[in-house]
Amino acid sequence: MPEGHVTHRLATALTETFGGRAVAVSSPQGRFDASSLDGTVLEGGDSVGKHLFVDFAGDQSVHIHLGLIGKFMFQEYAEPWARCGCVSPTASPPPTSEGRSGAAS
Repeated sequence: MPEGHVTHRLATALTETFGGRAVAVSSPQGRFDASSLDGTVLEGGDSVGKHLFVDFAGDQSVHIHLGLIGKFMFQEYAEPWARCGCVSPTASPPPTSEGRSGAAS
């Protein structure tokens, strides 16, 4: 069961890691529409007891209560194509073997 010290640590980590930066936001369980926050600057995190508050630019905030078995994870942003190990859509095409143009004759 997450205790108060866990939310305090999360609030500090969120502020230190993402404070002042535009962030990608999602709601994995679909409990709220995160699209209005996606790309918004995260101003900081705060906690009161077991309640975690994440403040965003534009006077927006999210209230999170982890409940009995809740988890809260965050990570550095990676472009969607990089998450799956794919090649960037803007990367140069891979070199072809000598004597081959890569196009069918």
